[in-house]
Amino acid sequence: MYRKFKNPLVYPGDRLAGFDPTHPIAKNMVPVASFSAVATGQGIVNLMSGARPSAINGTVTPKIVYPFGPVINIATGANNSVDFAADTNTVVKGATFAAILSVSTVPLPMFIMTSGNGSFGFCFGQSGSTGALVAVNNIGGTLSSLACIFAANVPYFIAASYVRPTSGVSQPVSANFVMVNLLTGQTFFDTITGTSSDPGADNGTLRIGNRNTTNQFGGNMAAAMYTPNTFTIPQLLFFAADPWLFWYPPDVENTVSDAIAINLPPIMNLMPQILW
Repeated sequence: MYRKFKNPLVYPGDRLAGFDPTHPIAKNMVPVASFSAVATGQGIVNLMSGARPSAINGTVTPKIVYPFGPVINIATGANNSVDFAADTNTVVKGATFAAILSVSTVPLPMFIMTSGNGSFGFCFGQSGSTGALVAVNNIGGTLSSLACIFAANVPYFIAASYVRPTSGVSQPVSANFVMVNLLTGQTFFDTITGTSSDPGADNGTLRIGNRNTTNQFGGNMAAAMYTPNTFTIPQLLFFAADPWLFWYPPDVENTVSDAIAINLPPIMNLMPQILW
């Protein structure tokens, strides 16, 4: 049986957005402490709760943009952002962020997503000196990946998992980074180590976009997620191989027909069991 395979890096316009708790990355994600959102023709929505943003700050414009489909365009400038009441006022040891996006300026110091108020919690963004993907413990502890460098106006899937095995002051930490150019499929990944202290409790708000006047995200955001769970490089690469699938799960009929048509070798069918 022959079938024209769809490129997993292309926006799946024939599927509806949704949250699939069986996706390996969705393991242990719960609505009060985690977040998964997609842009729509009218804004952005949390797929785990159906909630719209609790606040839209500054210039945020819904658009349809190739090759993403629906996006929110966040203008570069002070505090242009959207807020969701999507996590709890607790201290967590680590965090994972992921997004499908493009940035308009490189390099530029920017917060892309933040799980707290900029003083506590975690965030990820772009280095203002190198254009590298960074993961930040807001109490102190920035880890920057020189393997994952942004280019302006290029669509990417990006993921960063900040891991703190031990609580306390000046403890060893690491961050696992993955970046995929959605036009070429070129994939970069890196693990960076360092030290940091406990991040402190966040303020119960997850922000997409600019946190303050000196860290200004500008660009297009098609999809985003946050979880206090952490993941290894192989697990993030599994996510990156079909990034849209997390936000746009196939329906049952398509899943069955694709499995029959593709007839994956056994190792591929077992891959999620091996990684998790």
